Amino acid sequence: MQKISKNILLTSLLLSLFVVTGYAVSNYHNINILYRGIKNISLTILAFVVLVIAFYLLISLIFHILDKSREVKFTSKLGQFIFEKHAILKLFLIFFIVGIPILVIYYPGPIHWDGLQQLDYFYGIHEWTNHHPVVPTIIMGLFVKLGRFLINDNFGAFLFNFVQYNFSCFVFAYTINFLHQIKTPKWLVISIFLFFLINPLWYIHAYTLVKDTYFYLFFMLYLIAFIKYLYSNSKWPFILSAIPLILFRNNGIHIVILTLIIVGLFRKDKRVLNSILVLFFACFQIVYNYTLEVFNIPQSNIREMLSVPIQQTARYIKKYDLTKEELKVYQSVFIISMDEIKKEYDPELSDPIKFSFYAEKDTIGPYFEMWLKDFFKHPKVYFDAFLENYYGYIYPPKREFKDGLAWFIVVKNEMVNTGYFNFKMLNKFKPARDFVEENIQNVRELPVIEFLFNTGFYTYVLIIMLSYAIHKNKKEYILVAMPIILALAFCFLSPVNAYIRYMNPIIVTIPILIGVITNQNKDKFTNLK
Repeated sequence: MQKISKNILLTSLLLSLFVVTGYAVSNYHNINILYRGIKNISLTILAFVVLVIAFYLLISLIFHILDKSREVKFTSKLGQFIFEKHAILKLFLIFFIVGIPILVIYYPGPIHWDGLQQLDYFYGIHEWTNHHPVVPTIIMGLFVKLGRFLINDNFGAFLFNFVQYNFSCFVFAYTINFLHQIKTPKWLVISIFLFFLINPLWYIHAYTLVKDTYFYLFFMLYLIAFIKYLYSNSKWPFILSAIPLILFRNNGIHIVILTLIIVGLFRKDKRVLNSILVLFFACFQIVYNYTLEVFNIPQSNIREMLSVPIQQTARYIKKYDLTKEELKVYQSVFIISMDEIKKEYDPELSDPIKFSFYAEKDTIGPYFEMWLKDFFKHPKVYFDAFLENYYGYIYPPKREFKDGLAWFIVVKNEMVNTGYFNFKMLNKFKPARDFVEENIQNVRELPVIEFLFNTGFYTYVLIIMLSYAIHKNKKEYILVAMPIILALAFCFLSPVNAYIRYMNPIIVTIPILIGVITNQNKDKFTNLK
């Protein structure tokens, strides 16, 4: 009789806990249904036991398949042609050619809300802040300005999107080549190649005017450079890959510095260098912030970091009658009434309440004191608020909450589309665009396949692969996953539940982690350049 694996059992217990929790929150907005009454407790225990057994068997099967994966060389002529000599160029051309129909029918490319708001900053239509980072804002603005000078606004958006599209094709090609270099099993290299190649969403993301595409592409390069840094003295590629990560999203600095600190705690050989790099990146951020001050560009509002407590306060206000003291404190930080908060509160999106939060230096302290007091009075409501705002990241059946699977249009909302720009897709290709979107939706409706489009599925893949690293006694690879883990952690501090755009950096780097954990490279990547 085969011995029960404690590692697989613990992983199964964790994933089963996520499933029953996600099911309860999804259907009942809290977990009360799981433990109220003998009948519900019995059903919960039964469901939990069945799930643990099912997950144990599934994970054991996955581990068995991965354990048997040894073949790393391509023996067919087609495989050798694509993945061997000049692989990056050939893979780039394959990605580029496959996406050409998207380039044509979506010309000049979708224009996301955030992207258009950044153009509003650049052209002085809206007050410029670092809510959307300055560097990508300047790049977008210069491309549109060039296009407007040469032909029109559409051409400017196309120039930005086309360059981004080419960069996307390169990064995917570079990643596949990296996985082949580290001797990832052949069937996994092909599977990851197809994962990026045949999903039209990657081409649409690559062709959309928005900062997030560049961020997840830089994140892929950063992770690969980080791997090389861990196993060699290759520090400059790591430094150079970290800088755009910091410049293209405000939480990039936290991912970089926290990764270095955590690695320094577990890798004595990297401790001194990591300390120097932490100091370097901290100074880089200080200089960057000072530069923003010189140009009178304010930082993003503190509320952008406070989605969790703001949502907890809003749920508290909705559920309980406030004392005079609570009312006074909360009225000092919200510009809408308590009744409006009750009405506007959305448990899966903090924006309706967050955008009405305007705490100043003299009110933010009392707010947090009251927030803490109310936590001790009614901790359950805080727990429920957190779970309902983020359960989609741990519950695979949960579909995206906002914006769909990708952004397919030119944003029309007058808050950002003020009429200053003349962006429009070509009407003659509308039937083709409708066909693409309809068939993407049809594919996501297929049983099992649908999970590939949901945020929670990738959290499970991440956990299972970390468990596999432990199973193979490759615990050091957990450090490799640290940037991914931190990026996922920030999803749990974000404003939106189950948001694909926030999850994409995790989705595109998990294949790299899979390749690293399953690699057959005996020299631990020290031969990589």
